[in-house]
Amino acid sequence: MRLEDVFIANVLKCRPPGNRDPQPIEIESCQPYLFRQVELIEPRVIATLGNFATKLLTGSRAGITKVRGNPQVREIAGRTLFLIPLLHPAAALRTPSHLDLLREDFNKLSELLERPIPDGTGPSPAVAELAATVAEARADQLGLFG
Repeated sequence: MRLEDVFIANVLKCRPPGNRDPQPIEIESCQPYLFRQVELIEPRVIATLGNFATKLLTGSRAGITKVRGNPQVREIAGRTLFLIPLLHPAAALRTPSHLDLLREDFNKLSELLERPIPDGTGPSPAVAELAATVAEARADQLGLFG
């Protein structure tokens, strides 16, 4: 996968002071913007990175370590899609044992892109073309996996 093939969004649209965890009011204030981005981009797969994105988009209070790597079918912003919770890359940098888990879970993305969404829609030609090049592009993924 290439950076040009993905869209990266955050729960918050700005960094909290001191890089602290986001407050509930901040998440609530930014949520409509994130959902509008999902609505406009129409993704087939969303990979959440870490607790805050996973909890917001799944509506579950389960922590990331319990749900990571388990694809789910969700309706987000009026669109049925696959959601796969992933450990945040920063966690893998802090805890090297998480790197293998992150890599294992990240590798599930190409399979999800190829699967039809349960509502009967199959991959679009653009998604099919992307899936055909995923194996070739893996070597050029984020430096964290290098």
